[in-house]
Amino acid sequence: MVKLQVALDVTDLQKALRLARQAVRGGADVLEAGTILIKQVGMKAVQALTKFGLPVCADIKTMDVGDVETEIAIRAGASIVTIEGWAANETIRKAIRVANKLGAEVMVGTTGRDASYEIVREVCRLKPNYLLKHVGIDIQPKVDVVQAIKAYEIKLLQRYGIGLAIAGGLNPSKIRKLKPYGDVLKICIVGHYITRATNPLKATRQVKQVVEALTE
Repeated sequence: MVKLQVALDVTDLQKALRLARQAVRGGADVLEAGTILIKQVGMKAVQALTKFGLPVCADIKTMDVGDVETEIAIRAGASIVTIEGWAANETIRKAIRVANKLGAEVMVGTTGRDASYEIVREVCRLKPNYLLKHVGIDIQPKVDVVQAIKAYEIKLLQRYGIGLAIAGGLNPSKIRKLKPYGDVLKICIVGHYITRATNPLKATRQVKQVVEALTE
């Protein structure tokens, strides 16, 4: 089953909570405390989102002190914590060790640049729960995240048994194109298509329907 994670990339906590309420009603599987939300209000964002009863992803994009930052997020209620793939192997390793101990998951992202075969292989060997293929907001007008998926990334994920998470301007039409990756795809992360919609509830339901169809 592919899960729908709704990214709450806003800076106002009350707005995030209003959007989260609609996302939950619309069928979201995971709520994400976006990076800018966490930078604005701290772990209070994670704590508040846990009240909806869904797993919460703390998108902290850790680059150092992987054990400390991961534990802070998990203690606040996060079920998934993000680490950058550009971090040192030991940083990723420490984050995974703490998450395993505390019963949470680690998502290693490749924000901003295409990761080489060697980097993806190194990350996979560390055994995170997910590799996040992420096209950041600043470059989304020029880069389509679906087209950016590399064949070697899929092969490495299959070899090491790691789930694929995808983020970066996803909408229903792009999500439909992810059907070929159904054997490794685990999480579709959707932000602005839902959070900037006139009707976030309707948008979430629409996206959820398309995500569910990936595993049919």
